[in-house]
Amino acid sequence: MSRDCGDCGAKPGESHQPGCDVERCPRCGHQAISCGCIYEVCGMDPGTLETEHPDIYANGPTPEMYATWDAEWGHCRLPWTGRWPGETEATEFGFFCRWDDEKGWVRCDPGHPEATPDLNRLNGSHCRWDADAGRWVLPEGKGAAC
Repeated sequence: MSRDCGDCGAKPGESHQPGCDVERCPRCGHQAISCGCIYEVCGMDPGTLETEHPDIYANGPTPEMYATWDAEWGHCRLPWTGRWPGETEATEFGFFCRWDDEKGWVRCDPGHPEATPDLNRLNGSHCRWDADAGRWVLPEGKGAAC
């Protein structure tokens, strides 16, 4: 089902507005506004910002940092597709789950009436982000529904 972005209102095929909660980072595939990629691209360790770069830790990236990021990754920004990020890949890979009141999220068959794409399985050892393709892919040697 194709729809506008629920945060910034981008229509399918359009870029997200700056600061959109839904936009994914083209470098790592995670939420763009909270990943550490801009710091890494600018030669900083996100884990040491508080001590090594307290001004940036307190105030966020500088205009110069955004310019560096844009020069390297801006052309790779991922447009809104009309589907929540990762839904397409999770569906393609057969990753589905449903809510169980006692166990929380549990894996299930895609035919289950409460099945929803299991986005959590896209991280970690189940998949890896392919920055060139701009999508989650299965690790080498793994088939669908790994």
